[in-house]
Amino acid sequence: IWVGHSDAPDDLPPWAQHQELTLVWTPAVPADFKLKRHFESRGIQALKRAELLGAITRDRPTLAVAGTHGKTTT
Repeated sequence: IWVGHSDAPDDLPPWAQHQELTLVWTPAVPADFKLKRHFESRGIQALKRAELLGAITRDRPTLAVAGTHGKTTT
């Protein structure tokens, strides 16, 4: 997993240039974000976070803790 803050494709780590990837984004990231467009131009589908979570939990029992504060210390 790589968490970045630059929107320049040249700033990506080398492994991200050549491997098959799954791009996960949230509505907080604008649809026209330069890096998102870069991956889509390479044919990589961008999944919303909710879509990925749905795919992961679709076929198995799931317990989710939701809210805005305190989850990392629970």
